[in-house]
Amino acid sequence: MAKVRLDVNDLKIGMYISDLDRPWSETSFLFQGFRVTNEQELDRLNEFCKFVYVDDEKSTVDIASNLIVLSRERREEKYNKLESLYKFHIKQKLHDENFEDEFPVAKKIYQEAMKKMHVIFNDLRLGKALDVETVKMTVATMTSSVLRNPDALKLMCAIREREDTAASHALHVCILTLTFASYLGLQKDMVEKLGVGGLLHDIGEIKLPLGLFWRSNPYNKEELSKVHKHTDYGVEIIKNTQGLDPVVLDIVRDHHERLNCSGFPRQAGGNEISYNAMLVSIVDVYDCVTMGYEGKPAISCTDALKSMYDWRNELFQDELIEHFIQCLGIYPIGSVVKLNSGEVGLIVTFDSFSRLAPRVMLLLDKDGNFFDIPKMLDLSRFKDADDKYLYEINKVVSAEEYGIDIKQYILEDLYMKKAANQ
Repeated sequence: MAKVRLDVNDLKIGMYISDLDRPWSETSFLFQGFRVTNEQELDRLNEFCKFVYVDDEKSTVDIASNLIVLSRERREEKYNKLESLYKFHIKQKLHDENFEDEFPVAKKIYQEAMKKMHVIFNDLRLGKALDVETVKMTVATMTSSVLRNPDALKLMCAIREREDTAASHALHVCILTLTFASYLGLQKDMVEKLGVGGLLHDIGEIKLPLGLFWRSNPYNKEELSKVHKHTDYGVEIIKNTQGLDPVVLDIVRDHHERLNCSGFPRQAGGNEISYNAMLVSIVDVYDCVTMGYEGKPAISCTDALKSMYDWRNELFQDELIEHFIQCLGIYPIGSVVKLNSGEVGLIVTFDSFSRLAPRVMLLLDKDGNFFDIPKMLDLSRFKDADDKYLYEINKVVSAEEYGIDIKQYILEDLYMKKAANQ
């Protein structure tokens, strides 16, 4: 172990500071590299830095032992947070609105929000000012729906509007951000601020050439450089707009930054990236890879979550990634799945706390034939004498593979109502 990166709050007297998270010239330290000898130096490091690099060989304390202690303390802290979060969700679940009652409301909210996003994007492209009040009202309305029952709007995100990817991506990132922030137990005002940030995270794309930002083929080096400019353009728009919280600026600027400094535009890393920006960046990547971007094919929601789990501690903060996966579940709402019975259906909601036993709208029978009227099957209600589920999800499948038009089943009131009454 040579140089180790540590949060300044984890430093001890005797550790040798080899590098800071900023140039030495921006601090009052006289020497570039020193061993901590007193509390005053720890206070000064805390004043100037968020993290530093410690040289194990030049330190007079055992860095490895300190890291083990810190790891144990953080695991205990994480366990306490998870336990508190679990209790919060149990309590929250008791107050959820019924999915069938919320869904028609959520569908209308989604459709109205999509229309407004089209107008907002078009107005900005014409040089008009950002309509902050419409943005805030739209997010507030969606927040209320998410707080009543998040599954309804999450199901709407299964619709992919290819005719205007920019608007649908912005809306889906907003909805999933609201869902994630609510899941984490954040206060309603913060949930709404994050939702506004999610809705506007890519707003700078309106200053790029039409057709460049969302397209089916990969970028060359010059085009990629132009695309990366959208964060700078977004910051410019937000800074010139009154009435937006600083949280929104952080998100617009840093949603492409990554923990290992591999992102853009600042190549920021670690504690330099705000919690808020990291939260939205996780949602942004999830929606991008499940819809397909930069010439790459779309992947299933489950495969996306598996990949993102592998990226924890490299691209994203591990605890946030774990919470996001818990929030969506192994089989996210809107996934098309094949059951052990051979039937194929669409996951629409969860009635129980178990993410392995959702309610599924059955679309195809075991022989691959479409049901005349879809059937709603609550997997959690069918158990054997040993309390094991009789119906299980075998795998996530492609809707296209089975000729399923997800949009048709979600938007047609007839299908949803009849399935619910089966």
